[in-house]
Amino acid sequence: MKLKLNIWLTLCLFVFSTIFILVVFNITYSSLEEELVLRAKDKLNAVNILKRRLIELHLRDKKQEADHILSNADLHGVNEADLVENLQSISEIKRIEVLHEFDPNQVRFVASLDSDSTYYNFLFTSEKRQVRLVFGLQDIQDILLERTGLGVTGESYVVNERHRLMSASLFHPQEYPTNISSPSHGVLSAIGGKEDVTIYTDYRDVGVMGAFRPVDFYGIKMALLTEIDLDELMRPIYSIREKMVIVVGILMAVSLAISVFLGKILSNPIVQLRRVADQLSLGTLPSDIRPSGPVLEMQQITQSMDKLIHSLKQIASFASDIGEGKMESTYVMLSSHDELGKAILQMRDQLVTLNNEKNALELNSKRVLIEAQEKDRERISRDLHDGLGALLTTLKLRMEKSGLLVENADMRDLIERTISETRSLARNLMPAVLRDFGLSEALEQLISDIEDSTQIKVLFFNELENSNYKLEKDKQVYIYRVVQEAINNAIKHAQCDEIQLSITVFDDHLALYIKDNGIGFEVEQKDGFTGLGLRNIEERIRLMGGVFYIESGKAGTGIEIEIPIS
Repeated sequence: MKLKLNIWLTLCLFVFSTIFILVVFNITYSSLEEELVLRAKDKLNAVNILKRRLIELHLRDKKQEADHILSNADLHGVNEADLVENLQSISEIKRIEVLHEFDPNQVRFVASLDSDSTYYNFLFTSEKRQVRLVFGLQDIQDILLERTGLGVTGESYVVNERHRLMSASLFHPQEYPTNISSPSHGVLSAIGGKEDVTIYTDYRDVGVMGAFRPVDFYGIKMALLTEIDLDELMRPIYSIREKMVIVVGILMAVSLAISVFLGKILSNPIVQLRRVADQLSLGTLPSDIRPSGPVLEMQQITQSMDKLIHSLKQIASFASDIGEGKMESTYVMLSSHDELGKAILQMRDQLVTLNNEKNALELNSKRVLIEAQEKDRERISRDLHDGLGALLTTLKLRMEKSGLLVENADMRDLIERTISETRSLARNLMPAVLRDFGLSEALEQLISDIEDSTQIKVLFFNELENSNYKLEKDKQVYIYRVVQEAINNAIKHAQCDEIQLSITVFDDHLALYIKDNGIGFEVEQKDGFTGLGLRNIEERIRLMGGVFYIESGKAGTGIEIEIPIS
């Protein structure tokens, strides 16, 4: 499909910005959803563990209280009537049975649920008697009914081995618990001895997130579940998602408007040059071309085209003075004495020579322009990596450390500093603190930022600050970038917790030493690294006429740099 350049540029810019917005939206939404689900799991699990602990503690208290009364009765020979009276003082006891015919070798204590799981039994056996105590479930029911922190639909309940509820249902309070069957994934897993927090369908066939674990007390086996409806759980994230969708729509609309605007600005100079090229192809010399557009290279091409048009106009005017001025045409001498013809031919030859020289000069100028452009691109790429890359690395570390709390003031400050650094790069890529206060202050600020955003300690020895030697501005920038790149490499790759940095001034050179206590690397393999870090360091040191050495091992990595000074 053939479309106009401005439409192509608009579509490309809009597509790329839309992809970026959608990726950021998906990552943000996924992170929020994952964080919410994780917190809900932790909360449900904590409540479930607490409920089981309270239930087991309740059962243990009942056992200990009854065991104390029975042991005291056996020790002091308390009669049966008094024993029963003492046992009746235990809360929630429903029935007491004293058995005289029993096997004294039977297990000392056994607990069990009755047939319909509405009561639980304690069977105590001693040498003198066997006593069965029957307790109600009201105290356990009270423990389960405490729903603090579970929202509107959250509940805790217990289920017996026949998958029947043993406690009242929040959603069917009038229904007798054992009439409700709950063969859910949580129940089956807990009865099977497993414990977990996951999403499944509960006894109402409603999606829930539930924590489940088994309860086993001397033969009393049941499943304890703590659940909350998924609809209530996910309602906050759904609300956030709706708001984010609105924001994404607004951003996409703004992105489209910006894309149309940029597409028009970027395409206008090219369209203008195309019209000029069409006129030149028809032999027409157009008027002067005014430079337009924000792209430097396009302005330079426009200026070059404008110079070419002026040259053509001058050639046409000169050719008009010697006739038609067509250099490819031939001239036949009238005679061997045709001085005018000789002069014309000589002038033509001179013009041809001059034209050839001009063409060679233009070719050389273009070659120089291309080389300058390549060097400029290399410089921009290097400085963007050294400056913006370092701040973005710090931003990443802070985001990990802060848990992605966008409202955090430090995060906002870091983003503002990143924007400021980007603008500073646009203004000849000069860090503001370096430009205003010099290298020492810039390094102090860099070290302070690193120590604030990481757990790494930087020991800085600066002899330059107390020396009389003043570094040129360009050397200050190069040294700052070298230190910045070396420290960032240590942060990203060395896994260190301490970095030593020293600047020493000698009579004929300045020495930098950067040492970390990290894991080190194989120095012989540094040429195979794909990153820009070491290459940028090497390039900047080469531009300053310096040399550097790297030593790396188990004790860490050390970089020693020597820069000549006048």
